[in-house]
Amino acid sequence: MRVQGIGKKSPTLVEYRVSPHEGHVPGIHIHSSISPLHQVARVSLLEISHTPDHSLHVVLAPQDCKQVIEKGWGERHPFSGTRRVISLPKEYLMIYGSRDDEELAIIERILKAGVGYMTNSREVI
Repeated sequence: MRVQGIGKKSPTLVEYRVSPHEGHVPGIHIHSSISPLHQVARVSLLEISHTPDHSLHVVLAPQDCKQVIEKGWGERHPFSGTRRVISLPKEYLMIYGSRDDEELAIIERILKAGVGYMTNSREVI
């Protein structure tokens, strides 16, 4: 999947570690050299994204969440904004899997937006 390359292209912003939410899949996290910039980053345990199945779980800025949901690219995770089983920020979304290259390009843009939001960087490649 091309989206995995985003983390590798931004090694000063992100790093791969096991997802604290899934426990068995790699996740893209805020690089350990960057202090958490906001409460959302702390609540998400510094994780930006992971792919548990054929979808993508990603933390986005509130305005990006709104756009993703309105355009039908994803939805809020069932535990988003709750403290039921695990604590997840309300900005935690499930992005639907791509069916073609056009949708994959949208997913790449969504993931880049998540990295930018969580690291407060406009330098995401």
